[in-house]
Amino acid sequence: MNLPRAMHVALQLCDASGEAHAQGVVHRDLKPENVMLVRRGEDPDYVKVLDFGIARLNWGEQSMATAAGLIFGTARYISPEGAQGEQVGPAGDVYSIATLLFQMLAGRTPFEGDQAVALLVQQIHDAPPQVRSLARASYVPEPICEVIMKNLAKDPSLRERDARALGRSLIEAAKASGMSPDELVVRSGLMGSRQSGAMQLSPMQRTKQLQLSTEMSELLAQKPAGTAPPAPVSGAAERRRADGVRLAAVGVEPQRRAVFSASGARIAERADDEVDAAARLRRQARARRRARRRRRPGTGPIRRSTTSRRRLSPRRRTALRTT
Repeated sequence: MNLPRAMHVALQLCDASGEAHAQGVVHRDLKPENVMLVRRGEDPDYVKVLDFGIARLNWGEQSMATAAGLIFGTARYISPEGAQGEQVGPAGDVYSIATLLFQMLAGRTPFEGDQAVALLVQQIHDAPPQVRSLARASYVPEPICEVIMKNLAKDPSLRERDARALGRSLIEAAKASGMSPDELVVRSGLMGSRQSGAMQLSPMQRTKQLQLSTEMSELLAQKPAGTAPPAPVSGAAERRRADGVRLAAVGVEPQRRAVFSASGARIAERADDEVDAAARLRRQARARRRARRRRRPGTGPIRRSTTSRRRLSPRRRTALRTT
């Protein structure tokens, strides 16, 4: 999602979860499957929070208390205290909302893995990556990143106390980033569809409006003298360059990148040799089939030895020709 839409969804999520927290209810399983976006009036992203099936009630009833040591939630979005089987309060939902906002902006959750146990270990012990360190979220303003990272803390006391407090922090961060809060809150259709231009810009347009430093501007303005157009490259060189770009994208070191590129070139050459050998075998097979079709079945070429010709006299050979 782009930044305005992600903030719009996150603030509604904070408001809905904050109302539950005010009523003494902790959801404990906030994840994309439990957040539905529906059209309501002129708002295409109206948030509905679903599935309070494992919610915990803070109404003082002993039967509603969670047994110690039980884990409730989804591994990618569970709070560290929930991953350890401890009691989860509103700060646990705050952690899940921060994880959802991280995913909306960066395209992935802070912790990734195929096994639920490995994800739980990461939630408990590993530090989450910085939002701006990921390519898709590199444009996110620093104040918003700070709020997200603060509420991904392992210690619940370091996060906001509930979801509405998180929503207020996000609005303050949006103001500090130059964003208009009017575009982030839910608006009634009776107020019209007026929208400010700052929040409706595409990510590319917002990037173009960012101010560059003087050094960076001068560096970009410089053009090397006598720059020649790039020379055409062969297919093998193009493959090596494409392999190098892919390896660089996944963070492979230059030394290992060179080894991988060389091995890839050898594999490509070996594949070409195998293709040539297969083509040669096909040509030989076709030649054998043509030779078999030319020969009649059951008969072979008639050959007369030179010795039999010498034994026949000229008269005998003439008689054989006439008969």
